[in-house]
Amino acid sequence: SNGRNRLILDRFGQVEPIPKNKSTTIAFRRWHALELATTPLSEGVTSDAIGAKYEDIKTTIKQYGSVLKFTDVVRDTYEDPVLNRFTQLSSEQAAATLETLHFNALMGGTNVFYAGGVTSRATVEAKVTLNDFRKVARAFQKNKASFITDIVAASPNIATEPVGQSFIAICHTDLEQDIRAIPGFLPTEKYAGIKAMQYELGKIENFRILTSQFFNPWVSAGASTTGVLAGGGAVTTAAKCDVYPILCLARDAYAITPLQGKHAVHISVFNPTPSKDDPQGLIGKMAWKVWDAICILNEAWMARIECACGDLS
Repeated sequence: SNGRNRLILDRFGQVEPIPKNKSTTIAFRRWHALELATTPLSEGVTSDAIGAKYEDIKTTIKQYGSVLKFTDVVRDTYEDPVLNRFTQLSSEQAAATLETLHFNALMGGTNVFYAGGVTSRATVEAKVTLNDFRKVARAFQKNKASFITDIVAASPNIATEPVGQSFIAICHTDLEQDIRAIPGFLPTEKYAGIKAMQYELGKIENFRILTSQFFNPWVSAGASTTGVLAGGGAVTTAAKCDVYPILCLARDAYAITPLQGKHAVHISVFNPTPSKDDPQGLIGKMAWKVWDAICILNEAWMARIECACGDLS
């Protein structure tokens, strides 16, 4: 559960369970809005039935996992319950792996807004502003995107929980102070009647902002400047700045397979036991594995703000 609590991206996608005993290909479904019913009803005449329209977007389910080795000495001589600690480490490794895989997949989105009004990542040098969020919100609304009102619950079972309607924006923890400095930012501690989500920083107009340690920047990918982070730190002379993504989401922007129930990460423990390959029973192993897939459903309902990060000088 400690590993699962570190996940963010699996809470805001459309969930599609992995079919049992099927191939390694899964079809995520993108539904189209129904046509408007603008014709008045006629007395005694039933409306013609219409069918819902959708597109299937196929992607490959892939399996991921890792094996941790430990010795009989560690198991037998450490005072702490070391297997519990190894389980925690493995679950955190699994969560970090999956969150990074999901992040990398969604960074392939083509709907990009560059801070400072520039037109490419290589020319980014400005910190994020209120206007950047407003541009994304306007584009979402123009493309008839819906607010997120339900998220996947952070529990072992497949379930959802309601949240106050909003768009979602997720960024690296480095951007926290830049976000807090935006006019109108409302921190979670000042929410009235709104339950804060895990890792939520606060609210900016239509966006609820969450931070993640896994939303890494493109190092030294921006313009040469000062006052912002470059190469992972503050610089005194002009250098190419690091470019940070802020992932903005509306409802049904992407689909993901659930990490709950039978699709959860499975951990196996093999204590040191004498065998043909290890006759003295010196080596034990702990392993985890999971099936996973993610797919962008609608580019217009997901956007990326690319910006620099203030160096706190």
